[in-house]
Amino acid sequence: MPTISISTASLFMENALQQVGVPDTNAAQIAEVVLDSELRGHPDHGLFFFRSVVNWHKPYDAINPKPKTRITKDAKLFTVIDGDQGCGVIGMNWAMDLSVPKAKDLGMAAASITNSANVIALAPFVQRAADEGLIAFACSGFRYPLMPPVGGTSSRFGTNPIDYAAPTGKHPPFLLDFSTAAIAVAKVLEAAKYRDPISAGLVEYADDRPLTDTSDFKLGSSLILPMAGVKGYGLAMMVDMFANVVGDSDWGISSGFSTHLNSSQSTGFAV
Repeated sequence: MPTISISTASLFMENALQQVGVPDTNAAQIAEVVLDSELRGHPDHGLFFFRSVVNWHKPYDAINPKPKTRITKDAKLFTVIDGDQGCGVIGMNWAMDLSVPKAKDLGMAAASITNSANVIALAPFVQRAADEGLIAFACSGFRYPLMPPVGGTSSRFGTNPIDYAAPTGKHPPFLLDFSTAAIAVAKVLEAAKYRDPISAGLVEYADDRPLTDTSDFKLGSSLILPMAGVKGYGLAMMVDMFANVVGDSDWGISSGFSTHLNSSQSTGFAV
């Protein structure tokens, strides 16, 4: 396997994003989050995932390459940002820029990013808060239905990840980053690329048979199961509550706080 430097990988990603119309500053932010996932040992949301990120930007398929991100509400404790269907990374970074100083001053702060697209990964954002001595929580939910409720026969939720981070003094921050689904879609797609099977109990065919041959996985009809059964279902439902009720998004068959495959969504963050 070839070895490339971090700087070379970053420059490559920034150039590729600029080629599909992403402004330089935005391209650098997006590349940084992709690289963060790769360096954490998650290529399914790292360099493997990057091809999808680029494709979603052209020709403005799922992600607006030049979003006019704007603040729609800025109160003492709470900020609402309209992502203009741009990559969720842009709105989340802005939310962090505003929320961390508020939390340090007032003891807590929250933000919601609506009308946003894929945030790629939440870990870098909650870690930013932990590095500033704050405890942070973020969650993100797809508008694209991938996961059924327990006992259900059709998808109603996204994979709706949840992240927490907390400072630990002289040690690296504690960081908890997980999907409320039994497996992330990108992990299934990565396994399919290398023709690797997955364990039973993660994905099912539409007729409830276990799906272990990843070459059979079909986005939209294969069912990604909830993590830990009813517990994952409950957590996914709560992410939808935050996204659609608190985040003031449309309530539909699935929705959420900020990540996506190819439809709009929103993101939530609190410190």
